[in-house]
Amino acid sequence: MSRLEELYKLTIDLEATLNQEITNNNREEIIAEINELVDKREKVISDIQPPFTDAENEIGQKVIKLNKTIEQKLEAVFSQLKEEMKQMQKRKKSNRSYINPYGKMKTIDGMYLDSKQ
Repeated sequence: MSRLEELYKLTIDLEATLNQEITNNNREEIIAEINELVDKREKVISDIQPPFTDAENEIGQKVIKLNKTIEQKLEAVFSQLKEEMKQMQKRKKSNRSYINPYGKMKTIDGMYLDSKQ
């Protein structure tokens, strides 16, 4: 199998992985698989050297088309993760303020309260 065919196969595998539904249960597994496939693709791409035959050029064009869809799907996955991280931070902040409502209170006026009364 030529390097371009291997790249095409890895690209198809990556797209299939990105097409899976990401839930809380399988998120870590899918992200690990995506990272592994991206690393493999990077190694294969670095080994590809011109000149190319007509068949290899066709495979390259297919890979380029798939790359566009993969980039969009990766962007969607990462934006979803960013949104969930923001929500988690909000929950933590809300939880902390519920447990200790006066913990982060700052006074600007310089008022002093004697706590020994």
